[in-house]
Amino acid sequence: MRFRSIKHWKDKENCRGLIFFAQRLEELTFEYSLDSFKAPTTNAPFLIEEAIDQIEKQSHFDLNLNSAYCILDEMELRLRKNKVVKSLISLDLDSYLDYNRQNAGEITRKLKVLKREIEPNIYCLRTMELLRIAISEVAKKEIDFLARELVSTLVNLGMSSSYINRKCVEYFFGRKIEVDGIGSISGFFHEIFPHAHNFTFLFKISGESSVIKRENIELFGMEILDSPPEKFLGDVGRLNFGVDGSQKYLFMQNIYSLDISSAMRMAEENPSARSI
Repeated sequence: MRFRSIKHWKDKENCRGLIFFAQRLEELTFEYSLDSFKAPTTNAPFLIEEAIDQIEKQSHFDLNLNSAYCILDEMELRLRKNKVVKSLISLDLDSYLDYNRQNAGEITRKLKVLKREIEPNIYCLRTMELLRIAISEVAKKEIDFLARELVSTLVNLGMSSSYINRKCVEYFFGRKIEVDGIGSISGFFHEIFPHAHNFTFLFKISGESSVIKRENIELFGMEILDSPPEKFLGDVGRLNFGVDGSQKYLFMQNIYSLDISSAMRMAEENPSARSI
């Protein structure tokens, strides 16, 4: 783990669970952490979705379901060990997993019911609730598992790990106000809960803008401007945009995403994307 000062933490002895969570969360989302220290690429809600999708494809093309069995095996193994899932479902887990593996309709029908019960946003909220308990009890094994599940869920919902990392560092290690134990976790969870936001971007155009056909750009909901919009004028100097007669700008708005980093990636890589 990277060294972080906790000199502004209050009552450190009673913050042991929260300190462990903050350190582990940073490690899970740090770009250069070893892969074995990072969160898994997928987890229960998304494995169920992947299994349903694969089985429906196999069934549509009248193919053998054997190729979907590896996904079902991993999904079932992960579900049986998952405390969050067991706290959300209304029936015993075996009720959802007791299906004939040769019957695509039966499998998808039961998995779709299970999918509704552990929908990713509900799963995320319950993970946060269980983290409060684990942190207060300094249950490090539980904290580690739940922190992994939280990060995996948020990333699969569309939030960037770099955003989670930055918020973690800012909230727990970069602030001047005191962190006062488990009570501080509510504010942090509010910071990273998956709310969609509407972002607007302004890019400088490097090179000759005349080669760009404005009508093509407008198809993607973008505009080429001769000067920054008024809302950006206060930032021009600070952002080193520079204002002169020859500079052109690419203006994009209504980019919906969970965080600024993901929105920037969407704007740069897929300008036509407008919603999550």
